[in-house]
Amino acid sequence: MEQPNQNLRYLTLATGTLKQELLASALSRRFPQDRGRIFLPEREYWIRKTQSIGRKPLFPGYLFAHTDMSQKELYLFIRKNSRDIITYVNELSVKAVKDSGATIDDQSWNELSAEETAFLDQILDADGVERMSVGYKQGDHYNIVEGPLKGLEEHIVRSNRHDREAHLDVTFRDKPVIVGLDLKPKKAFFPDGEDIDHTMLLDDGTEVDLKDLAKQMMGGG
Repeated sequence: MEQPNQNLRYLTLATGTLKQELLASALSRRFPQDRGRIFLPEREYWIRKTQSIGRKPLFPGYLFAHTDMSQKELYLFIRKNSRDIITYVNELSVKAVKDSGATIDDQSWNELSAEETAFLDQILDADGVERMSVGYKQGDHYNIVEGPLKGLEEHIVRSNRHDREAHLDVTFRDKPVIVGLDLKPKKAFFPDGEDIDHTMLLDDGTEVDLKDLAKQMMGGG
């Protein structure tokens, strides 16, 4: 059985937003599967006009690579395939490697911090999508019943019930992160008024407090 690559990390590239989905798709098709993947993290959002859930980029203007490649390798991969993606390549903010070939401009691929990586690993599923969380609000406190925000309630700054979204105190490249959140009345989950248990029982019998785990992941514990 093939073992998963333990050396993967997230690198990001600033792009334009007009054709970033097409660009991600074009590069992804050419990316060597044994080196990871290139993708656009997405989030589910509520479309009021059609009363349905759609998807859009979680971090508009950024292309992601989950790979064991170095920044220079990724740059060279882009340059090698630039002829095949000429329709989209103007979206990229990649600047030329210096003559020595040893360094890359700051606008090229940047690695996520440990905190950003932990956050991304928690909210994204295997398809790179942040699914709609579901919960209720009691006073000023949010209780997430299901979804990637479970355990991250304290990071919710405000919410919009009509648009089914929440603003977090987490930022990415100095911009606040907005995620999907469907708030319902508490009685929809607990008609008898019982409280939510925020603990999770592991296979070995260990009880994990999801809130404490979230604080540690976000550097608050």
